[in-house]
Amino acid sequence: MHARLTVESRDAFLFAACCEYVDHLSADDSGDAAVIALRSRDPDARLYCVARGTGCVAFDGTAVHYRVEASEPLPSDTRPEPYRQLHLSGACERHVLLEFVSQSLARHRVRMTAPRGLDGAGVMRYVWDEDSQCWGTGRLVPRRPPSSLFLPPGALEDVLCDLQSYLQPHTGALYSTLHMAPTRVYMLRGPPGSAKTSTLHCLASEARRNLAVLNFTPRTTDDDLRSALRTLPEGALVCIEDIDCLFDKRGARNHGVNFSALLAALDGTYGARQCEEPLTVLLTTNSLESLDLALRRRVDYAMDFGYATRQQCKSMFAAFVPSAPASSFEAVWAHVGGRTFATSVFAKFLLRALQQPHRDPARCLSAFDDLLACTYAGDDRVLAYMT
Repeated sequence: MHARLTVESRDAFLFAACCEYVDHLSADDSGDAAVIALRSRDPDARLYCVARGTGCVAFDGTAVHYRVEASEPLPSDTRPEPYRQLHLSGACERHVLLEFVSQSLARHRVRMTAPRGLDGAGVMRYVWDEDSQCWGTGRLVPRRPPSSLFLPPGALEDVLCDLQSYLQPHTGALYSTLHMAPTRVYMLRGPPGSAKTSTLHCLASEARRNLAVLNFTPRTTDDDLRSALRTLPEGALVCIEDIDCLFDKRGARNHGVNFSALLAALDGTYGARQCEEPLTVLLTTNSLESLDLALRRRVDYAMDFGYATRQQCKSMFAAFVPSAPASSFEAVWAHVGGRTFATSVFAKFLLRALQQPHRDPARCLSAFDDLLACTYAGDDRVLAYMT
């Protein structure tokens, strides 16, 4: 008796699972991997694609033969790349190959959704890989405590309280009772360098969740968006940064995702478990005014970030230079106060001062002027405050 089974790369998650399992079994047998890394230039993205050719692995006492073929895309395909087929065969009942696929999926799902980084050491940052149509294995980002952000008092506490309340186990059941998809969209808005990205990692750290980052490229399509949301690592917060740079009102910028597809995603339409597991989306923008009203209506909670205030600079000064006297900060503030700049500029200034032998920011005020002029060159609105 001979059984056959074919897995196509159109089913990205299943294809990646089977390819990875073939790699695992082949390495166990011979010590050499039978598959190659799809993106070898990225050591953190251990996504696998079986090399074109044939091979054999042992599974449950059966010799399972595999053959990989690449085919040209069909006219109906939205992606121009050839798709791949993984052919499995063996002298066995068909249920043996089905069990092979089942174990492949189980192993891949555990690897992709394991709550790594949630023990307080850090946050796993997954990035969607368009080539393999899968989420990467993730990179551990150190935990970001609230004390490292230097935000206005109460700003982080309010949004974190809302997020933790939404992520409670009963949320899915509540939305299901109301026949609604459990989705919540947070918008972090403010000028560049105002700690929006750092706040994303802090929110994930405090909520003990991982981040799933969607980067839109010229090749990104509606299908990519749907596939990404349907195969999210379990419990991960979806992150889309600089949404204002991705869409000019309703028009796409340098990518193929339709505005209507984005709205559907924010409504929870594409979630594989929209009636069971809440979908949480974190958006950042430098310009709220440039966003279409339909997108702004999807926002459930907005967090504002502004330019640096005296209170923020004083907190940063105390954290960076704890041994400096109060008079040193006053001397610095007398020079920088009244100007418009982001907290990132002040942080760079303090770091530059700490690298000097005297380690005194009050003796490096010219460095602040250089940073300010470089950062906001050509921005008349900000430079007006410098004259």
